[in-house]
This record gives sequence, C-alpha cells and structure tokens, in this order.
Amino acid sequence: MSLLAVAPEGMEFELAPQGNFNSVCYMVCDLGYHEREWQGVKNNKRMVRLAFELCGTSMEDGRPFSVAKNYTLSLAESANLRQDLQSWRGRAFTEDELKGFDLFNVLGKPCMVNVVHTTSKQGDKTYANIASIAAMPQGASLPVASNELVKFSLDEFDQLTYESLPDWLQKKINVHGVNQPVTRESENPAPTGGSFDDDIPFAAHELNLY
Repeated sequence: MSLLAVAPEGMEFELAPQGNFNSVCYMVCDLGYHEREWQGVKNNKRMVRLAFELCGTSMEDGRPFSVAKNYTLSLAESANLRQDLQSWRGRAFTEDELKGFDLFNVLGKPCMVNVVHTTSKQGDKTYANIASIAAMPQGASLPVASNELVKFSLDEFDQLTYESLPDWLQKKINVHGVNQPVTRESENPAPTGGSFDDDIPFAAHELNLY
C-alpha cells in the first residue's frame, strides 16, 4: 500500500505520468513524530519522506517530474519502508543489517520507480502514487539527478536546509516532535558506524530507524 504526501488544498501540481521510470532519490526528509492510527490504536510514529526524480521526463518549465512517498521510520517486518528498500536492494536484509540503517545513503542512488494514477473517492482528483521501487536492471545506464540532493534530519537540525524546503513541506514537519518514546511494535534502534558499499547499498549509521 502506498502512502503519498499530496499538496494541501488549493495547490496545483502537474500530474506525473504513469509508468516505469529510471529514477534517482534526491530527498530524504525527516518529518518528526506524527499521530498514526492502525486497527483503532493511535501511536506517535517517526515519519520520513523520500522523493524521486523521474529521469527523462519534463514538466512545462523544463524540470523533471518528481514523486514522493512518506514512510514510518521503521524496519519492522511489515513496514512499507523495509519492503521498498528490500525491493530496491534486490534482496532481503540480514539480521545484522536490520539492527540499523543509514537512510541518508539512498540519496543520489538510482532505482526504477513505478508510478500509477489513483482517483479520490469523490472522483474529483487524480494523484500520482508510487506503486513500487526496484533495482536498476543489470547493465543499464545509471541516471544522475538534476535536482540538488536534500537531506534533513531533526536530530541535527539545519536552519538553512529547513528554510530551503517548500512552505507546504515545512508545515508537515513536526519540529517539536523528536524526543518521543519508542513504540515496542516497531522498535529497531540503529548503531553508529558503517559506510557505503556498492554491494550492500544502504548500510548502518546516521538517521536512526525506530
């Protein structure tokens, strides 16, 4: 199931096309803690937003289309983030890898993104949703982002980066909701250390997963 952050009422965006696209992750944005409800139970969950540039596409102003997806910051077995990252890596996580993860290491990394259009229940709006994320095919030319790479963490708050984000995205970030208790069902503390490895593309360090 996709969880797509859409623009507030009154804001208009060009609709990204449907299909499979060579893509690059150009943003990892910490959204802080937000109240989520699952099966009637409400909890505060740490959220993160990943945004992808659809290479080879062009909006009216010449910039490439982009799509984004919001995730609970968790490596729990059923977590959408874990499922998408495993599909992106092309293999499952090992037990050691599940102990922690450097989410900032996906910045600038290529992938295949499948975009589908969905219509609101009222039938008056159409959204471009990320249906799946997968590894690039063997031997394919690897795309490079034309967008500036953006990483934002509330653990290491950077005012300039925060102010560079669109106003509507700033409003989605709970800047006061960082020091929240860990919830037992999604507990996955991350260790420090680790580095990028092309064979293990997303390794441990920096942005903790809980």
